[in-house]
Amino acid sequence: MCGRDLSYSYIREHAEWMYGVSLSTAAISAITNKIIDTVKA
Repeated sequence: MCGRDLSYSYIREHAEWMYGVSLSTAAISAITNKIIDTVKA
């Protein structure tokens, strides 16, 4: 999602609405960094 220029606040709100989870900016960044190579492939 970050690759599509979506803001951290948008991603946070979406995750909370869709999955009922609350994520910090650090958590979103860590997840993005972990999966970015897989997503780009």
